[in-house]
Amino acid sequence: GKKWGRTGLLTLDLTSRKLRHLVTQLSPAVWRIGGTPQDEVVYVIGNPPECSAAGAVSRSFSAPGPLCLTMSRWHEIIEFGKACGLKIVMGLNGMYGRESHDKPFNITNAHEFLRHTAQLGYRIFAFELSNEMLRRSPAGVSPRALALDFARLRL
Repeated sequence: GKKWGRTGLLTLDLTSRKLRHLVTQLSPAVWRIGGTPQDEVVYVIGNPPECSAAGAVSRSFSAPGPLCLTMSRWHEIIEFGKACGLKIVMGLNGMYGRESHDKPFNITNAHEFLRHTAQLGYRIFAFELSNEMLRRSPAGVSPRALALDFARLRL
């Protein structure tokens, strides 16, 4: 929100020498990218309709709408992690297109993102699917739907 300004991962200056120096002092370390906002992220591969609106790609976490992660920004994130000696754990949006707690999520966007990352030869330490999915709504996401989502997500 207002307190943190533009410090979210989509807008943080990853070229900052001071930031790189400070983060390098923490290595070797694991960098978890995710949490509550990960279930609002749309990966900009092709032209997803959620990210075609003006300003959607650069919006802050406090603005309404999806968080649009461009592949150029994803490359910057990975390069920052490599330069600082970090292992990356990336949270995937497990709520994209999910119509109800017992329905599957739309796997297309996450699958394209994983395929893109693999094709470029990037080594990601781990991926996690969604953030606290069982607490998303009063009914949560059913264990059966979650298990099926994991099975479908495998490359």
